[in-house]
Amino acid sequence: MNVHEKFQLYVYDGDYSLPSIEVECIKSILYAAVANVPVQLKLLNTIKHLQSKLKPVVEFTYWLDQRNCDEFTNVWFMKALPFPLNYIHSRKLRDRAWNLIETMYPAENNLDMIKEYLNRTATECLQVLSARLGTSDYFFGSSPTSLDVVVYTYVAPLLKLPFPSNELNSIINMWPNMTNFIKRIDSTYFSNLPKQSKYLKEETKTSTNDDDVSYVAILILTVSATSLVLGFAFSRGILASKSLE
Repeated sequence: MNVHEKFQLYVYDGDYSLPSIEVECIKSILYAAVANVPVQLKLLNTIKHLQSKLKPVVEFTYWLDQRNCDEFTNVWFMKALPFPLNYIHSRKLRDRAWNLIETMYPAENNLDMIKEYLNRTATECLQVLSARLGTSDYFFGSSPTSLDVVVYTYVAPLLKLPFPSNELNSIINMWPNMTNFIKRIDSTYFSNLPKQSKYLKEETKTSTNDDDVSYVAILILTVSATSLVLGFAFSRGILASKSLE
């Protein structure tokens, strides 16, 4: 973005001498003013709606999908944060996710049904976003706006994190313009970040350990089977008769 161009910030309208009626919007506007960042304010129309479609499925994917939580999310937090913060923060974030989903579906206890609905809703939202983005670099032209920030915030984790249970990853890849959008943000603003995990580097070792466990299991099964055969032979007197001969 050219230094003379203004960053477009989508906000709720202001009233009663406030720049916006919503507190987070007020904070963003004031931050920009204090930092002397040129900002063009635009009234929010789709961002809140977008968050309502994508945030729940992201929270569910992180914390309420049991496989994801057990095999990735909790593991990452346990390694990335020191004790006891790893337990405190992971519990806090999971409780937040539960509260969100319970608020949305107070009468539904079937997590599989909730997951299916969230994925379907998110897919419809992503389809609309892909159509709106088209062949442009960003959603409103050649420079990112608040909408681009929000889309990246919720779509990038679904695309980049190695969740073992994540149907939306494949769905997002159906729209190359969306994956290219994520890559464009990465290369423009996060090009210095390492692509490999800083905390979960034991995949190869874990695979080897799994193989070792498999070999041990096979050995145990082989010994057990041999013992059963020998036991059967002794019970029938096969081995005893041959030894007497």
